[in-house]
Amino acid sequence: MKKKWPFLYVIVLIKIFPACKQPVNIDEEILRYNQRLDSVAGARIDSAYKKIKDDCDTARLYRLPVLIDSLLKTSAP
Repeated sequence: MKKKWPFLYVIVLIKIFPACKQPVNIDEEILRYNQRLDSVAGARIDSAYKKIKDDCDTARLYRLPVLIDSLLKTSAP
């Protein structure tokens, strides 16, 4: 008989606990979710622009002189 009371007490607490939480505003949750998505998308866009810039710098430094030399050599008689 003594073991039944703590068990019932725990069950009552489990049923009451969800009712004690404050209700979550759906608009705030959507706003936080969109902000998280925007930050992830912004980071991806920034890394893509950095990769493009690095590729353009590499092309300007290494490939462009080779292309110009090949054009000058083929156009000369």
